[in-house]
Parts: sequence; structure tokens; C-alpha cells
Amino acid sequence: MRYLAKPPEPGEPLLDLLILPGSKNTMADLAYLQSSGFAQYIHWCHAAHVPIVGICGGYQMLGKRLFDPQEVESTTSTAEGLGLLDQVTTFAAEKKTVQVRALSPDFCQEVAGYEIHMGRTQNASHVRPMFHVIEEGGMPVSRLDGGRSENGLVWGTYIRQAATLAQRINDDSLDFLAGMVREHLDLPLLQDLLDGAV
Repeated sequence: MRYLAKPPEPGEPLLDLLILPGSKNTMADLAYLQSSGFAQYIHWCHAAHVPIVGICGGYQMLGKRLFDPQEVESTTSTAEGLGLLDQVTTFAAEKKTVQVRALSPDFCQEVAGYEIHMGRTQNASHVRPMFHVIEEGGMPVSRLDGGRSENGLVWGTYIRQAATLAQRINDDSLDFLAGMVREHLDLPLLQDLLDGAV
């Protein structure tokens, strides 16, 4: 994994996965993505079928529009998102801070993490959720979180540091993960990168 300080030049190798992380100021960081060329690069990755993941603020940026009518994050009341998910986010003064447990409908895995965010995101009816939240602050709940594109290459969630619960991890799943890494990563190239040979 590496952080991008600037958008890669055209012709540079594509990423295996692009992650838009959380943000302390989604509206300002979205404006930076759009002014710096990163938004164009993200759309280039999307056109090339590179998987794109948004977490918390990054998830909000993936939508079509962001609204800040109370100027919670900035004096900009409306901003165009990246438009990769059919959703809108509205910021409100109330900050959500809670530990959660959730299930992934596709992988039947349980994850644990936390949410810290100001906005509320509304997906269009055809957008499939990423998680079914089953516990919030230690209390049982039933709500949906996140969204994914129809082809599954773009997805986002409010759940940070989501990890498969330890009791769900066994030798078989670790063997499966190791096999996926061997199959989908160029390990000699990765070693050369780590050694500084490339």
C-alpha cells in the first residue's frame, strides 16, 4: 500500500485498488481532489475497471452530490461528488460516534469497527448496501450501511477499521487469503519495490 501525493502521470501502471480514506473535512478534501487532478485520475481508474473503495468521508465523496445547508463543514452549501455511486450526503450538526458490528450480505462475514461522521448518506433504491449493521454501541439494531456499484467495482462504507472478528478467522480462511494474495499480486515486483530496485 502507498499514499499518492500527486496524481500519477498518464501511462503509469494502474493500481490494483484505489482507496479514498476518511477525512476531517470532506467538502474541502473533495474540492482538492477536483482541483488537483486526482478526481480525473479516479475517473480514469474507474474507466479501467480498477476497484475503488471509499471509507467514511471517502464514501461520501463517491456520491453524486453533497449538501451542507447548516455550514457544518464549510461555507459551501452544495458540492458535486465524484458521481461513482448513486447517492447524496447531507451534513448535520450531530456527529455520529459509535462502535458497530455488521454482516456482509455477500460474504456472510461479521465485521467490527466504528463510525465517526457528521453526514447522513441516502442511497438510491437500486444501490446495494455493503453491510447490515446488527449492533450499535452494544445494543441490537437493524440498519443498512454503505453502498456498491452494480458491477461491484466501486463501494463505500461508514465503518472504519472493519475487521473480521477473531473468532471467525480460522486456518482455512487464512490459507484462502494467502492464496488470493499469491494469485493476484506480482510478488517479485512487490519485493523489488520494497528493496528499492524499481
